[in-house]
Amino acid sequence: MGLSSRLQLLLRSVLATCGSALRRRFLSEQMLVQQLDSCADLVKTTKESQRLSTLLRELEPIHFSLGNNSTSLPIGPSLQVNGLEVRMCSYFPSNTLPLKLAFHSAEPEGNIYDLHLLMYWKSFIHRCL
Repeated sequence: MGLSSRLQLLLRSVLATCGSALRRRFLSEQMLVQQLDSCADLVKTTKESQRLSTLLRELEPIHFSLGNNSTSLPIGPSLQVNGLEVRMCSYFPSNTLPLKLAFHSAEPEGNIYDLHLLMYWKSFIHRCL
């Protein structure tokens, strides 16, 4: 049994035993990670001259879905977000093209989490499952 299979089994066990609020939070985090993963994959396959515009275009629907349903970031459950500052987002020009994302805080102060995250999505997803 591989690591991914074990993590999926663990996630299913936690979802089966936790309350509905925590289950919704985990599922919304998982949906966010899946959306960002597909966005990152699309940016990787796009021609270099069009990568930034592709990234910004793909982040818009994610921003609006976060506006409707705020969630916490998988890297820190206390980081509640309700959108992306799309114009501040970019990618690092390396072979793996990690994303630099700027999230809006869902807290009343409305800070922006300018996360300079080196998001190597495949390993990030495995850590989040």
